[in-house]
Amino acid sequence: EISSGGETDGIEKVQSLRKAESGRKEMQVYIEYAFAENFLLDSMLLYLAFCFMRKKARVVPLTIAASAGACFACIYALFSVPFVLTLIVKTLAGAAMCLIACAHIRERGEKRGKSERRKAIKWYSAYTAVFFALAAALCGIFYAIDYTGNKLKAWQIPVCVFFVAACQTTAKRIFSAKKISAFTRKCVLCSGKNSVRIVGFIDSGNRAKTADGAPVCFVDPQTAFALFDETAEVSDFCVNTVNGSKKIKIFSGSILIYEGNEAHRIEKVYFAPSAHIRGANYSALLPADCCFCESYDDRRKSEPRKGKSTEAQAAVCEEIAAAESIGGGADNKNEKKDGKRRRR
Repeated sequence: EISSGGETDGIEKVQSLRKAESGRKEMQVYIEYAFAENFLLDSMLLYLAFCFMRKKARVVPLTIAASAGACFACIYALFSVPFVLTLIVKTLAGAAMCLIACAHIRERGEKRGKSERRKAIKWYSAYTAVFFALAAALCGIFYAIDYTGNKLKAWQIPVCVFFVAACQTTAKRIFSAKKISAFTRKCVLCSGKNSVRIVGFIDSGNRAKTADGAPVCFVDPQTAFALFDETAEVSDFCVNTVNGSKKIKIFSGSILIYEGNEAHRIEKVYFAPSAHIRGANYSALLPADCCFCESYDDRRKSEPRKGKSTEAQAAVCEEIAAAESIGGGADNKNEKKDGKRRRR
């Protein structure tokens, strides 16, 4: 038997449960906001990947790829898929996005050989790897901020702005370091009994030479202090700059420059300390023509080394010779005309 008091208690409990169920908050997801968020993130990552690969991104392929990725994200969220299958599907979707974004790189109507196809596949693989690396970095930043500050909700926009700025700065530094490394050489500076192993930078603007034709190599103060020997020949050298001309002290020595397995030696060179080299990735500004000969006395006698630079020099020499021959032919024609006129 149930008393009236028990019935009232049961009814109150049922009503309280119904109120609790009705009071629960339901999560509403607006598909247009989700699409816009995923579209912006995908387009940002695709654009940054192009920046790292030093290729120009086109608006139409990038927009199509980002739209496809956003549609996939909105539709895929409606299904419950196992974790392993989720990783596989998302990886394939990201690779497809990269393929769509890179569609403009291949020119239409162009038949490519095997080597060019391999290059295209390598470039696409590198681009996809960069895209996934950037996506992983951004996800890690989002997770770290969401984990440390649960109350901070409006953080995606400033984080993305700083992320883009950091990626562009990093890409510029990488490219500048690559440019510098293409003109850096390992070398040994010798002066008397002292020798220093450093990394030198071939400066095309360093054409400073002494009165006897010896090149001048500018080194940082620390290297100059370690290299200077009392037995070295010391002389004055006048340097002309934008701010004016000034006299500096230089001392004699020699340089051994390594390029791959080959070593080129300049028997006589002068070293000048320069404070402008301090803090750089190299310790010396090598002369512009130091890597093309073994000695400055035997420039014309030395054999040219194989490489792009010598090929370019040979092409320039051929053009000069052709111009001289054309000019000589024109002069001969003029001389013949003058002779005919004199005879007449």
